[in-house]
Amino acid sequence: MNGNHLWSNETQDEANWNDVIVNQDGNLMLVGSYGSNSNSFDNNCLVGVCDTNTGAFNILKTYNLGFRELFFKMYENPVPSNVSFPYYVTGSRVVQSGSDSDDLLILNFDNSFNLKEGRIFEIGSQNEELYRDIFIGGQNGAFMTIGNRTDTNSSNTGSTSLFDKNMNSIQRRTFNQSIYFTTGLSNTNPTGGFYQILAGGTSDGSQDAIILRINGSTFNYSYKLPFLKVINKIDFGNANNIYAVGVATIGGIDKTIVLKFQDNGNSLTVLWAKVLDQNETAFSNGFIDYNLALGKLIYTDSRNGNAAGNGNYDGLICVEDENLNNCLTDSMNVVLNNNPMTLDTFPLPFTSFFEPATIDRTGTSLSYQIQMPCAPPCNIALQVNKSVDACSNASFTGIASGGTGPYSYQWDISCDGVNGTTNPYTTPIGPGTIPFCVTVTDAVGCTAVLTNQTVVGVRILSNQR
Repeated sequence: MNGNHLWSNETQDEANWNDVIVNQDGNLMLVGSYGSNSNSFDNNCLVGVCDTNTGAFNILKTYNLGFRELFFKMYENPVPSNVSFPYYVTGSRVVQSGSDSDDLLILNFDNSFNLKEGRIFEIGSQNEELYRDIFIGGQNGAFMTIGNRTDTNSSNTGSTSLFDKNMNSIQRRTFNQSIYFTTGLSNTNPTGGFYQILAGGTSDGSQDAIILRINGSTFNYSYKLPFLKVINKIDFGNANNIYAVGVATIGGIDKTIVLKFQDNGNSLTVLWAKVLDQNETAFSNGFIDYNLALGKLIYTDSRNGNAAGNGNYDGLICVEDENLNNCLTDSMNVVLNNNPMTLDTFPLPFTSFFEPATIDRTGTSLSYQIQMPCAPPCNIALQVNKSVDACSNASFTGIASGGTGPYSYQWDISCDGVNGTTNPYTTPIGPGTIPFCVTVTDAVGCTAVLTNQTVVGVRILSNQR
């Protein structure tokens, strides 16, 4: 995991990928939409299976499930209804052109996007946008989807829905506040019951980010973050830490902010908030993921207006330590304000449907350019072997490791200026103890310096007659 580019691929026609996971075969499964997302166009749901070694699409097809439809999130259920069909996908569709009344789609697939069953969940003309995230919701294969709903009076509220592994609706929660949820997590090894961390933003004009923790109908905490407009993604870190990525307006420009919280059970503490700012004019699409095994953070966003940019929009990816010490170094002050709320619960009806006709699609290559906006972590170890011959010629050999080769060296005898750059390096020295310093630089600019080193020269006696 070092961020090196392996391959890129894109569909030939207008399309959007919204989520990707690695399936049990080791390939990438992707979901999104084919065509425009505009209300005026009839786009279809899009799926693909991509070879991780070559980037070739083994499977690429579209589904027609209504009008202005999309697949948005994927979830591999550890306890599915059928072990051959472990993947659950959320999406959205409307019934007719120009409508804003979204229905929730949930579909159950195998590794090759063969459909076991799909369901449409709808309540009359209400706007059901419960497709924004999907994750574990309880034991025995239960899962949860989150988002928001808009009723016939245009009242927008945050909403979650719990399903069993057969996609039967168990419970729906509607939060009585003008909010929407974009991202969620659930504990996977509960001792006191399953709880969820939910985050998103307000929809009442205040544009504050929100984050809360709830167990059933009991709120453990609920906060607004007035510095941020929205939180787009959260992930568990080590111990009781939670990472988040959101958006804040700084100097009139929306910028991506990365945050680290400590979850205290009944309260939340901000440990830090950081941003990477290189004078871009816009940021979007922030994402973060914590790899527990490696103790690494993966952070991405897109931005434009970079002075050294490679186009109108640049993609940023950082693979960093768990505190982003090398990349996002500008710290922000973020305050948590208590935000009490209430909720209602009720079921969510559904209509079953069968797999519609599909259309195969093809792919093509994507050109790209790469730049390195973040300093890589510098972990160079340096040692020096030294010797002096009978003529007081000192030889130095630097041995560097831990960086990215090749390495370059600067030898500084007496530590008052560079004397040589070869490795090994040999130079005559005077008698007695002589100080020296050495600097090593690797291929990506990381350096290590040894100072206050010494070597002992010998006195040369001339022959007398």
